[in-house]
Amino acid sequence: MKNYNNPILSEEIKNKILDIHTELQNLGKSIYRHSLLKQHNIVNEDDYDDLEGVVLKGGISNVRYIWHSEQGEHTCDECAELDGQEFGMFDDIPEKPHPNCQCTIEMIENYDEDEDEDEPCDTIIEVENLIENIENSNNEAESILSSIEIDMSDIQDLLSKIQNFIDEILSIIDELEFEYGKHLPECENNIDEEYLQACNQKSNLQNLLKDVFSILTSLETFKSTLSIFISNYVELLYHAYILKEFEMDKYYHSKANCEATQKLGELGEAYATILSDTKEVYDQYTYVHTHKVSVEDAVADSERDQVANRLGRSRGRENQNCQCSTLMRDLLPKYKK
Repeated sequence: MKNYNNPILSEEIKNKILDIHTELQNLGKSIYRHSLLKQHNIVNEDDYDDLEGVVLKGGISNVRYIWHSEQGEHTCDECAELDGQEFGMFDDIPEKPHPNCQCTIEMIENYDEDEDEDEPCDTIIEVENLIENIENSNNEAESILSSIEIDMSDIQDLLSKIQNFIDEILSIIDELEFEYGKHLPECENNIDEEYLQACNQKSNLQNLLKDVFSILTSLETFKSTLSIFISNYVELLYHAYILKEFEMDKYYHSKANCEATQKLGELGEAYATILSDTKEVYDQYTYVHTHKVSVEDAVADSERDQVANRLGRSRGRENQNCQCSTLMRDLLPKYKK
């Protein structure tokens, strides 16, 4: 499912992914149902009158357990993090973190599955919404990448033409070189001036070739940097929309900066800085309107993101042989560490 939104995949492969995911989901429910029936010593479902009281819809218990922390001044971080968490099975409830723990477990019976609409849901609709969101969010980026591809193709054609001119001039120089310096100035066969002009043209074209090649390299690096940023953004959306894992933005933004710096060197780092700065300027404007906060608060929030961006570039530069997912792990939210 993590690779479902890969733009390289065809619709046929995506449909296969969905089919396999559905089969695995159904298989998981069947295993869960069988295990739960076995726990209640039920061999034949038809012989049990209150089967729905044991299992609902093949895989969900009708009892849930909610952890309640004391929430006092002496409450430890581990207990505070568990507060409000729900567990579908009693065996899933973790041990109390320490002696004399004042946390309590609330058991709620006759749990209606409809109450769980906000829980993470492995449905095709969720995936379709994610794909639509990704496609809408990446339209502009894909347009830029497409434009870059066209520019790169034009520049490659220009490089080819310049190289052909250089080859022609080199051929002329080879023909003139044998006669260069062998005739008096007034001699009609004196080709010294033509020879020097050809050499000068060759030098100018070689410099032009170097400059154009530098532009092509720069465009390729920018395209690669943008692709890294898009890839991390897609992963961020996947975690937010499918896994319901939030507060992952600083991790993925810093990871994108780290990867661009590691893989593409100084030029990649420069482009990563430009992309990050541009995004934060845009976000400052939108954050004021979407969150109804002051400009000062928007700038402060943007600066916190920039701290993560700069940290990603710094660690990528200083740790060339370490994966950025490991280097930036400390920026993950607590529940992901």
